[in-house]
Amino acid sequence: MGIERTGYRLRLVCDAEYCRNHLGKGLLEVDGDSLSRCEWAARDVGWRLGGDTVLCTDCNAAETRRERLSANEQSDSAQKMTKLTQPGKWHGGKFHLAKRIIELMPPHVHYVETHFGMGSVLLQKDFEGVSEVVNDIDGRLTAFWKALQSPTSFEAFCRLIDATPLSQIEWRQANTTMAAVTTGKSLAERGAAFFINNRQSRQGLGKDFATLSRNRTRRGMNEQVSSWLTAIEGLPEIHERLKRVVILNDDALKVIRQQDGPNTLFYCDPPYLAETRSSGEYEMTYSDHVRLLALLGRSVAVDASRFDDAVETLGPLLEWQRKGKFLLSGYPSSLYYETAGMNTWHRVDIQIDNKASSAKTKEIKTVCMWAN
Repeated sequence: MGIERTGYRLRLVCDAEYCRNHLGKGLLEVDGDSLSRCEWAARDVGWRLGGDTVLCTDCNAAETRRERLSANEQSDSAQKMTKLTQPGKWHGGKFHLAKRIIELMPPHVHYVETHFGMGSVLLQKDFEGVSEVVNDIDGRLTAFWKALQSPTSFEAFCRLIDATPLSQIEWRQANTTMAAVTTGKSLAERGAAFFINNRQSRQGLGKDFATLSRNRTRRGMNEQVSSWLTAIEGLPEIHERLKRVVILNDDALKVIRQQDGPNTLFYCDPPYLAETRSSGEYEMTYSDHVRLLALLGRSVAVDASRFDDAVETLGPLLEWQRKGKFLLSGYPSSLYYETAGMNTWHRVDIQIDNKASSAKTKEIKTVCMWAN
């Protein structure tokens, strides 16, 4: 941080990357004591004055870690950091919003995604100096990620995928494998069936075989064949990236409780409220959303007539003392708006066209990002 003197007040100018890009100068102001108001943290933070610089005690660990990197190490780190494309399609995925989401993240040491999906944010995020944990309740999805991560399973997985063309016959067979009891199937076989079912289906929903283009080609071949081959070509880089990541298959609320800490950042991208969009396979009910919001906040705007239990059962969730920070994605809804207001969470609205639409003029949607 740098300092500016304005009258009898001391204005601190925060040089942290997030604050510099989003909040600008004059972030912190003090009247001579050792505390100042940080608008991003939404609370008083400590600071130290040394010479002509000011160091925020909240940012100290992250700033020190960055300062230890020499110019050469920073260059090497930048070369290692390759932004990867998610391997499959995902309804409600954040591939086109990942850069904006990452820009909103405050400094952190421990990064946790509670609803991982197809991993578009993690795969575009810098990994240096951060421990990473991802979770999803869908066991078939996490089996796919584990097949990509495991050295032995990945080799077998690649042999299966390399031998599979884009084909409605192959897609139907994968669909049958997905629907059947998978006892006796190897991790590679389960992962391959999921990948084929997802990547060769329309919009990644796994319900219908992909719609084939008739009026254009890509790389001199059918557009969907090209897309399938491109996805396969990118798998080795994702395999390398996943070596640094812990993969969980558990309830999101349990993961938040277990992984919380003062240096933790949670990115929560739950299936959106059913009333705000078309549905996917693994849904969250209104009551599920209420419980998630209760755990993240201190108050929740619950409609008792829609909640599936006595409102009093939310008490333990509301009383739990969260230490970390979070980013939470969602479409506009009264439940989220009112809860955010009660907890004084920050909100950033991002406009994006509906990528899943086949219409020439795509509907513009608003994705909200809430943060504590």
